[in-house]
Amino acid sequence: MTAVLIAPFLIYFLIKIIKENRLEEKYKEECELDSATLIKYDKHSVKNYGILTVIAVVCFGFAWMYLEPIGIESRVNVVLFMSALLVLFLGGVATIWGTIHWINGIFYLKRLEKQGYEVPENRKEYMILERLPKRDTEPRVEEKGYHKGSKVLACLTILVAAIMLVFSVYYFCKWWFIEFSPVFLIIQLFADALWLLPISMFRKQMDLQKYKDDVEVDITRNTRMNGVSGTLLLIVLILAAFYVKSYCYNWTRCEFEIRLEIDGNRLEEIHDALEPACFEMILFYSAYPGWAELEESMRAGVDITTWGTPKGYFQEQVADTLGISDFNELQEEFLSTNGQVGVYVKLEDNNIIVELRNVYPAAEKELIVR
Repeated sequence: MTAVLIAPFLIYFLIKIIKENRLEEKYKEECELDSATLIKYDKHSVKNYGILTVIAVVCFGFAWMYLEPIGIESRVNVVLFMSALLVLFLGGVATIWGTIHWINGIFYLKRLEKQGYEVPENRKEYMILERLPKRDTEPRVEEKGYHKGSKVLACLTILVAAIMLVFSVYYFCKWWFIEFSPVFLIIQLFADALWLLPISMFRKQMDLQKYKDDVEVDITRNTRMNGVSGTLLLIVLILAAFYVKSYCYNWTRCEFEIRLEIDGNRLEEIHDALEPACFEMILFYSAYPGWAELEESMRAGVDITTWGTPKGYFQEQVADTLGISDFNELQEEFLSTNGQVGVYVKLEDNNIIVELRNVYPAAEKELIVR
């Protein structure tokens, strides 16, 4: 309810700020501003964006707290639920939008000060930088032949690109045995190569002879991306790259877990076939020749894939239950093993333990059925 009451203030500030932006764009088009730079922020607009952000955060927080407990058993609750959902959406959008402009406006005013301009209370009085009064202090000039902000952005982008490339290498080292992993690796490497575009852009914008800040009036140079906008672009690109890599990694991991589950089910079938056959031999056929040696080998542990063609009643019964004619066939049935497959069987206190050997390290667990 609190969020619903605060929502009108949120909507008011949203409409007010949008209206101001439209008026500025209209002024820019009508005056055909080509040699002047439109003033983007003033103290009043930065304050409005700050208030908008605070109100949006409050609305979002209250709507988030009350959205889940509200039921929809009655019409009143349905209205409250839909109202809270609307406030949650508006609060989320306004929080992101207001925060971006608030931070951008704060740094914009600081850049105006460094260039020697007086920070305007109301930009409508001047509208363009050419009309904005200047102080006696000289504007800040870069000591070296490059812009520090663009250099920082370029270095950060290179660092992020290197991290993404390392993750691609890690992905392939972990999942190289999955058939489609090379395809996903190519997709990730292509996405990694796209980082060269923002790196090249920020590197070019370091040149003070070709690029200027957005608080400088100079039609001979292009406007560089400021630090806040560049950081925001970097965050968006990181999220996009993270989505691509997360999708590839999780898809591959799910495929391998499916294979582990299939192998685990087959291992349970082997256990279920060995257990009754073993107990039957103990109870009824333990006096038969060869059983003592078989029992001794199983207590020590034996790889049943080495049995080959079934020999004797016990092996024939197990092979018949598993639907195989040769125990070597088990080596071809498992999907999560690396190299030689081993189905290791051990008899402990008359309990059968079946373990799958040579499972890929990516499994991070043993396949054992007791």
